[in-house]
Amino acid sequence: ESIKSHLRSLLSLLDHARNYPQLEDNYYELFNLLHPCPIQWGFGYEWERFIDHALTMDGSKHKQDRLLADLAEIQFNTGNFSKAIQTCDKLISFSGAAIDQLSRAVSIKIDSYRLMAHPEISNKIFAQWSVDFHLDKPASQVPQHFIEGWLRLKRYSLQSLRELGKVKQALDVAHELV
Repeated sequence: ESIKSHLRSLLSLLDHARNYPQLEDNYYELFNLLHPCPIQWGFGYEWERFIDHALTMDGSKHKQDRLLADLAEIQFNTGNFSKAIQTCDKLISFSGAAIDQLSRAVSIKIDSYRLMAHPEISNKIFAQWSVDFHLDKPASQVPQHFIEGWLRLKRYSLQSLRELGKVKQALDVAHELV
């Protein structure tokens, strides 16, 4: 809470540090100390440019997937669906992406297309990833590191069935989720 009260000053400091290459290590260190708190405190829109900058730094390579997922989520939450889709595509093509971050990207991409009135594209993406995230299995048979992705895609399945008026199937999926 005490850091939150100084957030504006810290953001200003980071803004200025971006202009000095010799401060890159310091920038990245402060960025890492703060991230993801600004997002959790409701400053995601302002934090977006700092994530963008951190992604250009060598030090970000080991957590690039997390930063890309956080960036896509900010873009999605601020209604910038096209940009969120582009960021998700970067994460999805990133060979070292962790499964939980990959599932975030797939989910954001599906939801973005859905909200842009392209359910056919959302459904195609959903079908493409259903096997990878073990949607054909009950939760008890899904490998632990795939559970988050399974939950995210099952949520989309529930939402789609509900929108199509398939109440019985939607209830079956809801029971799986519980």
